[in-house]
Amino acid sequence: MFFSCKELKRQARETLNERYGLPMGAFILHQLITKVITFLFELSYQDGRSILSAAIYILAQLMIYLLSAVLYGGQIKIHLKLARGESSKLTDLFWFFKNQPDRLILAKLYLMFKIFVLAVIPASAAAAAAVFLGARADYAGYIFLAVACIPSIYLMSIYFLVQYFLVDNEDMGIKEAFKASREHMKGSMGRFFYMVFSFFGIFFLCVLSFGIGYLWVVPYMNQTQTAFYRNITKEVS
Repeated sequence: MFFSCKELKRQARETLNERYGLPMGAFILHQLITKVITFLFELSYQDGRSILSAAIYILAQLMIYLLSAVLYGGQIKIHLKLARGESSKLTDLFWFFKNQPDRLILAKLYLMFKIFVLAVIPASAAAAAAVFLGARADYAGYIFLAVACIPSIYLMSIYFLVQYFLVDNEDMGIKEAFKASREHMKGSMGRFFYMVFSFFGIFFLCVLSFGIGYLWVVPYMNQTQTAFYRNITKEVS
């Protein structure tokens, strides 16, 4: 039986009851590490217009993005342990740095490749065609965003569970995880989007709180998504 969004949130609150400190600390530490590295790089980065400087900047941002993917894998591990009543600690955030981090990194790169091929290239072609036919550059930009947006959102959604499968199944290959995510998300996309959009209101309130509210809302959302994963894989039904 598939649980409603209301039930998934209830389970998440029950799991986090009096245990908010660990996922909150993991979220803060994750953000602190990536933000500090980004700040230090941009502080030392000598802005230039050469192709080399642009390539270095893009490469650095990619490396930080992939580092974040490995840390996020640690966050998922923490949330899964909490949901299952298992013992967990803050150092679990770094668990994948010593346990096949390449799986999480390659999965992110593979998803980026899919988005590039199925969304960015078609959108670029549509924008270029618009310019060729006489459209203004800003209109071409809107066309690019319109064409790229829908397939990008679809791909990120249908493969949302890839990291969960990789974290939860140490022997699972990357392609197998993509296939598992695709198969489990079929028929559940509407429920998934409803769950994601249900947090928009409290995210708006977080902005009004100068971002402080994210310390509670993000762990809550991550735990709800973990409940969604456990339900859709029929671990809990």
